[in-house]
Amino acid sequence: MRQIIIWRRSGGINFNAGYFLPNYEVIYLITKPKFKLAPKANAQGCVWRINQEADNSHPAPFPVALAERCISAVAKGLVLDPFIGSGTTAIAAEKLKRPWVGIEQSANYVSLAARRIGKMRDITDDPMTPPA
Repeated sequence: MRQIIIWRRSGGINFNAGYFLPNYEVIYLITKPKFKLAPKANAQGCVWRINQEADNSHPAPFPVALAERCISAVAKGLVLDPFIGSGTTAIAAEKLKRPWVGIEQSANYVSLAARRIGKMRDITDDPMTPPA
């Protein structure tokens, strides 16, 4: 574990009167010993203020801008999202022209991700197939 990054979001949901409203999440940068960030990525600091996703039916979506920042901080390589949910990471990877793989066990979330990725690509064929 190399570093902790704080995503300071604009708000949150709190169903428990015994706790303060959570307005941040922790991102762990876990790397191999010789890992280096992409050029100038370290200038972003370790507290990121990025607004939450507003138009997403997933109950806990991350914003595309957050995924884009994480992906662009690494110079190259395949993007793996083991919990693809609504497809946010895939959308960010596509915008950055990076190859990606997403894993999801919920058929509902696979459908949601496929719709969002297809809408972003503006295509009618299978959105879960990488573009040619």
